[in-house]
Amino acid sequence: MHPRALLPALVLLAMLAVCAGCTGDPAAVTPTPSVRADTALIAPELLAAYVPPAPPGWRLMAPSSPLSLEEGGVPYVSVTASYISDGGPNGTVGPGADLTIQDTAGRSVGLRRLVDRLAAAPENGTAPARTTLGGQPAFMIGDGAVTGAYLVVADRYVVYLAVTEGTRADFDSFVAALDLEGLSGQR
Repeated sequence: MHPRALLPALVLLAMLAVCAGCTGDPAAVTPTPSVRADTALIAPELLAAYVPPAPPGWRLMAPSSPLSLEEGGVPYVSVTASYISDGGPNGTVGPGADLTIQDTAGRSVGLRRLVDRLAAAPENGTAPARTTLGGQPAFMIGDGAVTGAYLVVADRYVVYLAVTEGTRADFDSFVAALDLEGLSGQR
C-alpha cells in the first residue's frame, strides 16, 4: 500500500488518540472562539489564492479546489491542493504533499472541530505535539512516513499540511511558502 493511502488513517488515529484521553466534560474545556458567530466567511476563490505555488523540486498536481461547505447547518469554506515531487528514484512516484485551508470563522466545524479537540487534550504524550509554525499555533502529526501539522491562523482559519515520504526540509519549505501573515489579515 502506498504511504499516502495511510494519511486518512493517520488523521483518524490522531482523533482517536485525543478522544481516548478525554474523561471530563468536553464543553468545559473547549476554547471559546474569539470570532463572532455572525462573521462572514471568506469567498472560496479568495481563499484559493492562499494556496502557494509549489516549492522548488515540487509541482502542483491540479488547480486548487475551493468549496463552500456546510456541517450541521453551519457553513464554512475549504480549499484543497495536492503536490508531488518532481521525481522519485528511477522514475517512480516520489513524495507527495496535501494541503487544506479552511475558513470556519472560528466555529467548531470542519478541521476546526478536530483542532478544538486537540487543544483540549492533555499534554501527556497521547495528543499531537503543540508548537508554533510560521508564527501560528500548530499541532504536529506524523508517523515516520508523514510529517504534518494543523495550524490555526487568526483563530478562524485552519491549515492542514502533510508531506508523505518527504523530509522535514520538504515540510518546512511548504510552511515557508504559505502566506500565513496575509491569511491572518483576511477578516
